[in-house]
Amino acid sequence: MKVIKNYTPHAICLNSGEVYQPEAGQTPIRVSEKYTYVETIDGVKMYAVDAKGAEVTGLPEEDPNVDIIVSRMVFDALPNRKDVLCPLSGSPECIRWKEGDVDDRGNTVAAGDRRIGQVRSVPGFLRH
Repeated sequence: MKVIKNYTPHAICLNSGEVYQPEAGQTPIRVSEKYTYVETIDGVKMYAVDAKGAEVTGLPEEDPNVDIIVSRMVFDALPNRKDVLCPLSGSPECIRWKEGDVDDRGNTVAAGDRRIGQVRSVPGFLRH
């Protein structure tokens, strides 16, 4: 039976209510990218990213019985890995925090809360 393991530092919540907690004691998989300065617009520096120069660290060997949840940056840096998944956080089916929602600690989200508009849960995952 295939399992899904979360290699991000955050719990991933699905709209169905299922939650994927980070693997205990596991270092999250990270990607480092190289940036090149392009220009300054209105006092803000602009950079281009060299996706081909991305270095992924903490990646386990492929296991046919395990899919791994990673960040979108890591997912994009590994187009040939069929076992990596990333949360479908751009979907219109995502559930976002709104005023009046109650979090897992029993706190009500009030006007001005920084979570308002952020993704609370996703409908599924992206796969290559």
